[in-house]
Amino acid sequence: MHPLTIEKRIKFPVYRSWIGSQPCFACEEMAHANKGIEAAHFNLGYGKMGGKSHDLFCLPLCTIPCHRCYEHNDRQRLIEIYYYHHDNEGLSWREVIQKEIDQHILRFVRILR
Repeated sequence: MHPLTIEKRIKFPVYRSWIGSQPCFACEEMAHANKGIEAAHFNLGYGKMGGKSHDLFCLPLCTIPCHRCYEHNDRQRLIEIYYYHHDNEGLSWREVIQKEIDQHILRFVRILR
C-alpha cells in the first residue's frame, strides 16, 4: 500500500486557498473579474477509490474553459489547452499532472519558509 493511500481524505485549506491565487496551470490565465481560479483535485490513484483526492493533489484551473472541461470529463480538450500553452517535453498526461503538482507544492513550501 502506498503511504498516501489513506481511507480518509487529507484536507489542507491553506494550500487550497493558495492554489486559488495561482494562475491556471493549463492556460496560464490569472483570475480576474469574469474568471475565477478553482482548485481541481486530480486523482492519481492515492486516496479512496471513486472519492476526491487529497488537497495536496490540487492544481489551479480557471473556471471557464479549463475547470469546466475537467468537471465534464472532457480530458482531451483540457490536454489540448495545456499543450497549446506549454512544451509537452514528451511526457504522458499523468506525468504532466504529477510534475505540475510537485512544482506547486515546492513553490508553496518556499513561501512558508
